[in-house]
Amino acid sequence: MKRLVLFSVVAAGAILTAGAVASAQVIDTGSTTSDFGNSTTNTGTFQFGGGTSGSTTGGSTTGGTTGASQTTAGTSTTGGTTTRTTARVTSGQPGVAPTWLVTDPKELQAIIAAAKRKPPTIPADPAVVKSLVETASSGDSAAQQDAVHRIAELGESAIVPLVRIVREESTPPPQRAAAATLLVAFGSAAVPSMAPLIKSKSCDVRLMTVQALSIIGDRSSLAAIEIAAADSDENVRLAAVGTLGGLGLSSAVPALSKSLAKDKSLDVRLAAADALGQVACRSAVEPLVEAVTDHEVLVRRAATRALAGMGELLLSGTRGEIGKSKVGDALRAALDDADAQVRTAAAEGLGALKDERAAARLAAIVDDPEAGPTAIWSLGRIRSEESLAALQRLAQSSASETVRRAAAAALATAQRKP
Repeated sequence: MKRLVLFSVVAAGAILTAGAVASAQVIDTGSTTSDFGNSTTNTGTFQFGGGTSGSTTGGSTTGGTTGASQTTAGTSTTGGTTTRTTARVTSGQPGVAPTWLVTDPKELQAIIAAAKRKPPTIPADPAVVKSLVETASSGDSAAQQDAVHRIAELGESAIVPLVRIVREESTPPPQRAAAATLLVAFGSAAVPSMAPLIKSKSCDVRLMTVQALSIIGDRSSLAAIEIAAADSDENVRLAAVGTLGGLGLSSAVPALSKSLAKDKSLDVRLAAADALGQVACRSAVEPLVEAVTDHEVLVRRAATRALAGMGELLLSGTRGEIGKSKVGDALRAALDDADAQVRTAAAEGLGALKDERAAARLAAIVDDPEAGPTAIWSLGRIRSEESLAALQRLAQSSASETVRRAAAAALATAQRKP
């Protein structure tokens, strides 16, 4: 499916790219790493690339040639799941607008900040703003820089004309992308004017709006993003679900729970599971527990990893008691799953949760070729009397030399002073 290459902005709000007709596959929830100037933004997950879009989700590949997207459903790192995606736009190809950069990414932000402290020196005439956006999306580097500075100096009075440029169907893709990128640079001040674009008839405008609101990351955009989570277009729903996870608001759980349980797209369901893991609140536990027994193995993997990622958070008390007992019950049951990745994630989560009730179950699967090593590590992490005794027995009498060595190492680590 063809999409517009919309824009990519670093977290500080610097302008990085403008426009291009190409495929856009919105992928998953978590952190996003962009190849634009080696910049990284941690709000939302998007991939823009040329050619036919495709995706790899949790080890399952669907379609894709040039510009294929990849999603790893729940690679365990901080908070239990991290998803990395890469975005690229290649200039010099037919139909692709040239990349344009602000020399110093902080420069635009500084200009806008200064503009907010004083009345705009130039009236934000729509025609003037449109002309500046046309220049900003052109191939003349010096003219681009001048146009960006002039728009920034207009201050927030430029927001409404910029939104109009994004909204109008007649706007060429490079100019729409440039306008959207400038709106992102204005931050939360642009949210009230941008939010209505969620209901645009244009799928590309809706997708661009979700992406922009995701980068801005203001909780006032929650209602608009929830609407987008039920959009008719899968790409828009994927972007919206990822954004809801990035916002980290417990009030987003009902929308995410619905996406996890009922969305017809497997990719959206996986994204919803990861997003619930990011939100990590009491109400997020129940839908994830239910998904651990889902008929789709990829959903079971994503849900188990999301619950596993809540382990340390549950113990820390930073979000209160959010269902430790339910999470432990679900993860112990998942040790019997037919899928090795589900079993491994469950074993890891029980260790992070320090679930003393899991010691016997973990000890019983140490010979599992895939989940066994993680089970041994988790026994050491639990550090209960029963888990340490199990490690002692395994280190001394297991028939497997590999298990004996792993158990001895886990036991030695567990017996050290914390």
